[in-house]
Amino acid sequence: MPSAKTSGRSSVSMPWPDDLKERITDDALYLPEGPFSGSVLSSLFDEIPSKQDGMLLAVSGGPDSLALVMLCYAWRSRLGHQIPIYLATVDHGLREEAHAEAEYVGELAQCLALPHAILNWQGDKSSSNLQGKAREARYSLLADHAQSLGVKTIVTAHHMDDQAETFLMRLLRGSSVRGLSAMRPARVLNGLILARPLLKHSKQELQNILQRFDLNWCEDPSNESIRYLRVNVRKTLMPVLKRFGADASHFSRTSERLLRAEEALNSVTFEKFSALMTPVVGRALVCNMIDYCLLAEEFRLRLLQEALFQVAGPGYPCGEQSLISLDQDLVLWDDAERRVRKKTLGACCFAISGQRLWVYREPGRKPILAKLSVGEDFDWQGLWNVHYPDDRNIGALTLSPLGERGRQKLLQTGLLKQESLVAMEALPAGVIDALPSAWQENRLKFVMDLPEIAKATGCPLEFSEKNTRFTKNG
Repeated sequence: MPSAKTSGRSSVSMPWPDDLKERITDDALYLPEGPFSGSVLSSLFDEIPSKQDGMLLAVSGGPDSLALVMLCYAWRSRLGHQIPIYLATVDHGLREEAHAEAEYVGELAQCLALPHAILNWQGDKSSSNLQGKAREARYSLLADHAQSLGVKTIVTAHHMDDQAETFLMRLLRGSSVRGLSAMRPARVLNGLILARPLLKHSKQELQNILQRFDLNWCEDPSNESIRYLRVNVRKTLMPVLKRFGADASHFSRTSERLLRAEEALNSVTFEKFSALMTPVVGRALVCNMIDYCLLAEEFRLRLLQEALFQVAGPGYPCGEQSLISLDQDLVLWDDAERRVRKKTLGACCFAISGQRLWVYREPGRKPILAKLSVGEDFDWQGLWNVHYPDDRNIGALTLSPLGERGRQKLLQTGLLKQESLVAMEALPAGVIDALPSAWQENRLKFVMDLPEIAKATGCPLEFSEKNTRFTKNG
């Protein structure tokens, strides 16, 4: 069993008490005047979406996540019916003690008769952005495990101090309103809900729960190393700011107010995006440059960010400085000496033709080339799900962007209706080249958003949109 701390004493090792179940559910432990009274317990978990299908609690063995288990277990007991609760611990394989800590959580789960799984990270552990890689792997493993359980909600123990530290870290990096905004109590994660019910409670309040029960918790040594920015902020910057009366609750409130501002800006941005950006074939977008330039800079930057998401998908985030540089080039479109006709960013092309800005997938960036057999599905870089139904067997297909070769074939074959041909000739060549297509040897069988091609060739491919707020393009 790992070494652990209890009530501030030196490291010791103790088993979980046999009467823990009874002690956790004892109403006397959740007094009305305390931070976790019965009404507060209800407010913590009652609003979590999809909880009836069960909740997967991410539990590391630290005080925050162990307190989360205690609170969630007590809440369910007071509720009177058995919402499934599962525990999972991610072992990143970065410390020798990690597996023992995961087993320690497993012993708690056994004591409370809750299912527990240890999820092992087997990915790249090179030193470059190791914390970022570990965080991404943690959420991916948790999401996969939740889906295997049929659970739609993952619950983490992020608290007020985490919120304040994140705000200060991003402030030091010069983040925008979006970056300084508070963590949301719930957000979508890989089709699931990631819930953070403890954001309004401090780390000390959570530790007090374990101390009240006289329980142990595990400490990760990296939480004491000031070579990590978060720890440095916690140990060096926060105490100084506290002398000026600014504690975690102050920064948490500020980030919550910025979240309100962020949501308001997002709402207006989407209205402007829907009004100005017109979807065309292949999920490309077009807008009038005069309308674009009349927007305030903040909305232009948000419009570009949303365009990147819609056209290239969620896998291509861009920093604000890159967006600013792109915007500065675009607003010079009517300056004959300095205008830029085409720029690329985040796997997208931004091309100006006449008075219009076209945004389309960059055809030359890691082009798709995949074999698809009857009955198979294919994920086209998070943009579309491609399904090849097995009702007609016309043989395996090769998926790829249409490209210049396909564009020329389209114009030569006569398979297109006249109105489609006229529309295509009005599009920049890059928009056409980026269209998803299916081939059988040298025969073009399917082109996205040009149904007459599939009708003429009898190709039954089905494309369904992913990660977009728009209806079907075209």
